[in-house]
Amino acid sequence: MSQKIGLVGARGIGKTTLLTAAFDETIKVGFGQVGIVIQAHEEETREILNINKNSLAGILSGGLNFQNRGLGSTMTAQLYDFEMYLASQPDLPLVFQIMDYPGELFKTQSGDAWNACRSHLLASRVIIVPVDASLIMETRNAEDKARIPGLLGLAEAGNIVLEWAASQLAIGQSWFLNIFFGPFKRAIGQSRPLDIILCPVKCEKYFKDNGGNVDASVELYATTLEHYKGIIDQAVEINPGIRAHYLPVDSMGCVEHYRTDWNNDPPKQFFRLREHRRRTVKGAEDLMGIIVENFIHQMDCDAQVKINGNDLEKKSKQGRITEINDQWFLFRWWNSSEQIKLEEEVAQINQSNQKLKQHKDMLQTIRTKMAEKKSGRYKPLMEAGK
Repeated sequence: MSQKIGLVGARGIGKTTLLTAAFDETIKVGFGQVGIVIQAHEEETREILNINKNSLAGILSGGLNFQNRGLGSTMTAQLYDFEMYLASQPDLPLVFQIMDYPGELFKTQSGDAWNACRSHLLASRVIIVPVDASLIMETRNAEDKARIPGLLGLAEAGNIVLEWAASQLAIGQSWFLNIFFGPFKRAIGQSRPLDIILCPVKCEKYFKDNGGNVDASVELYATTLEHYKGIIDQAVEINPGIRAHYLPVDSMGCVEHYRTDWNNDPPKQFFRLREHRRRTVKGAEDLMGIIVENFIHQMDCDAQVKINGNDLEKKSKQGRITEINDQWFLFRWWNSSEQIKLEEEVAQINQSNQKLKQHKDMLQTIRTKMAEKKSGRYKPLMEAGK
């Protein structure tokens, strides 16, 4: 079963550019130093990424100055399939999907095509909310600022994020799941994580850590929260299990914004190339780190559930072995073949649990290493349960 990641954003925000840049950078650089491999799971995904990468390269080769930096609008909903596995266990991949979609679907939030997108979003364990930094940071006056909620699609974003929070809470409170898996969840002391990431894009101009001349990172953080904090607070109030994050990403790194024409609808944004023209996707590794950590947390929970299930099965088999040993000699002899089989099965369970515990230890080591790798751009907004 594939895990899902949701993108929540209006037309022109930068969903496709962020997705392409982040995953291309991660596949290229990888997490080899922490024992994780991420790659395209299907040939179709690899082909779409290559098409998008060629489009980005074309933008960079088009001249020093250009308008509305980023990939063009997505015309139809598109699933990207990726896989993640431990380098030591390539035969146990975790497959996950991201759905990109046209901004018009996000605006109308109706019809069969949107319903398919909505189903994907509501089933996602991670929600990424791209924020157009060069839009929110370049307003000139109150009139420009008044246009921002509509341009960002804040009402539409709030609708889907709050529905997602409630939907995931309902899944966690399902009486069926609690009857069958509640003891396991209580035993491990944690449930599967939910993450929402505010991800400003087109923000090269506002940081000095990737070739920029100005540090406006504090202002960008405050302006982003000014627009989105209400949505995050409401989502966490609905579902305290949500962890919220703030992470700006330079989707190219070699460009920066220099002018916005607010006389157009939507406003026209203009960018210029930096001298080195080398793409450096600052923040991409941190973004993938949050996603990977979510999945590792989930893999750890799944391993513990299997251990707990094995322990219950082992206890049942050991109980039957004790019953046989307590029988009269003739009955013990009669049931000796059953006892031998049960003892072999108990040994297999012990071996399985030993491997699962080693797997959990490896996952914990990777989580620790990844926590140490977070850059100075990352900020936690809300921890689960707080």
